[in-house]
Amino acid sequence: LAEARAYARLHCERHGSVTSDDVRDGVGDPPEGISHNAIGALFMDGSFKPVGWVHSKRPSSNGRAIRRWSLR
Repeated sequence: LAEARAYARLHCERHGSVTSDDVRDGVGDPPEGISHNAIGALFMDGSFKPVGWVHSKRPSSNGRAIRRWSLR
């Protein structure tokens, strides 16, 4: 989770915002036995604020809406 959170912060600094798709593209899927929902937990440390919604580009997500986040 710490590695993924660090990547999310860096992505925000470089691009202005980040999604869970961006994080998974950058650091990969969670390890075996860890829920994919854990990716969302990395945004709950108080460093990020939601700034909108986008459709996921991951085929397994079937275009569902996911949050876009930026740094506070």
